[in-house]
Amino acid sequence: MINSYLREKLWLRFGINLMLGKSLDKKTNTLQSMFLPKFLKKQVGNSFLQGKKLVKSEQVLNDVLVKDKINIFNWFSPVVVFTLLLLIILYWLPNPM
Repeated sequence: MINSYLREKLWLRFGINLMLGKSLDKKTNTLQSMFLPKFLKKQVGNSFLQGKKLVKSEQVLNDVLVKDKINIFNWFSPVVVFTLLLLIILYWLPNPM
């Protein structure tokens, strides 16, 4: 769920996945998913209190526009960097003959 917010930030995504580990890669229920704003908004917007809708109207206070830009740091993604490191290590290892 967090990875969907980190599509453009490859190193941050790699670090978060490394720190949190595989144990957190499991299905979540509705309550657990509400730590992310998108899911919280959806659940609160669909909620009722004593038969009345909990949210009468919505107003966007801070609309953020995402700009598509070419970033040189995308070339230095974790996959590229670790592949290059692996190739360098394999090149320098002695040939086992």
